[in-house]
Amino acid sequence: MAGNRAWWIPAVTAGSIGVVAALWMALAASGAPVADLEPSGSGPPRVPVVFVPGVTGVELRDSESAKILWGRGGDLLFPRDRGYNIARAIEAGPSRSRVGAGDVILQLRLAGVVRKPVYRPLVDLLEASGYRLGDLDDPLPEDSLFLFGYDWRQSNVESAHQLLEKLEQMRLARGETRLAVVLVCQSNGAHLCRYLARYGAATLEQADAGQSEVPASLDIQKVILMGASNGGSLRILRELDRGRQYVRWVGRRWAPEAFFGYESLYQDLPAHTDDLFIDDEGQAVAVDLYDAVSWKRYQWSVFARDVESRLTKNQRPDLFGDVKAREAFLARTLRDAKLFQRLLRKDSGGTTAGRYYLIFNDFNETPARALLVREEGEWETYFLGDEALDRFPSLLDRLTATGDGHATLESQQWLSRPERDLLSPKVMNVEGKHFGMIHSPEAQRYLLEILSDRLREESSPTP
Repeated sequence: MAGNRAWWIPAVTAGSIGVVAALWMALAASGAPVADLEPSGSGPPRVPVVFVPGVTGVELRDSESAKILWGRGGDLLFPRDRGYNIARAIEAGPSRSRVGAGDVILQLRLAGVVRKPVYRPLVDLLEASGYRLGDLDDPLPEDSLFLFGYDWRQSNVESAHQLLEKLEQMRLARGETRLAVVLVCQSNGAHLCRYLARYGAATLEQADAGQSEVPASLDIQKVILMGASNGGSLRILRELDRGRQYVRWVGRRWAPEAFFGYESLYQDLPAHTDDLFIDDEGQAVAVDLYDAVSWKRYQWSVFARDVESRLTKNQRPDLFGDVKAREAFLARTLRDAKLFQRLLRKDSGGTTAGRYYLIFNDFNETPARALLVREEGEWETYFLGDEALDRFPSLLDRLTATGDGHATLESQQWLSRPERDLLSPKVMNVEGKHFGMIHSPEAQRYLLEILSDRLREESSPTP
């Protein structure tokens, strides 16, 4: 994630060589640009494409100083204050408003040596195919490729509203009565684009009451879903509960409370199944993941004893409030997340999109369930990858499913009836994990086929 900040460079020792080697493997092993792909067709593209990235795919900046808080390679390694600098306050106020979205991240750099393409290969691919990169904040009529930079910590409903406003600006700049557009959505981008195509700028309450519509001035011709966890991911619960270490071996761990205020994460919790937990005998354990009481009972996230102790000691009410405020925030956010997923899955009503396309992956071992074990009077939750699971080898098959490493195949294919009715019969299953599939040559060729209208659909849409 590029920036101008001076990089941390270790002294040249045997140990530091190992560190650099580890960073090289972690940041540069995947995501090489795809070469030698034929252009999608002659002449400039007629319909503009808007790319919507996933969580962490957009810079976060200090709204006053414009300093980049997230978006550089060093941010992955050494999160400031355990990630508190980009924690989202659970209540409205200065601490929440001071951080805003910057640019979509095209590549990561570390020490000027290690580079990892993020979304740059996709932009290069489309520019080579005749698209002209523009700016959603200042669209020009001749621009045909846009990147939507949004605050990926906020609710996807709010992000969908902001995207709709940007598209209206584009329509006015192009002088068109009705704007035709293609949405290319990666990971969490699929959630907000699917919501936009069905409910426009409506709030959750308005959508639930049937008081929503996409403006007639917008013609979403295609929605292309790449690496979409449509039905959610159990990995999200792990990160909310444990935090995250972005670079193994050498990176510092993000504190779980740093993620607590990210409303979008709760909207990516598993919604496609209730079969998410088993006990040490392999029996299903009924847990309502969308009930804050469950989080308190199993001591997840801010209710874990070490996190409670840290919050009591650090005293950051501007970010995390007090215990009652945290409980209220979680209850409200889980309720909204459950409604959000129910609205996306709703079979009644329709969608304004003309066609849906799905690029997915089922080549990787993916978390499907977690293990709940009572130890010394308290519940312990074990996720795929935890060393403690070595004590339960017979349960590993119950904990995993095929998928992209983030979302199971069932989740990736979890669409509503109106969306399935408009789903292209040609779907693309590509190798590469959740993010990596966007760099797959097969996926990129398929994308060019879709955009150039050369895709041959030999049967009716999948029911």
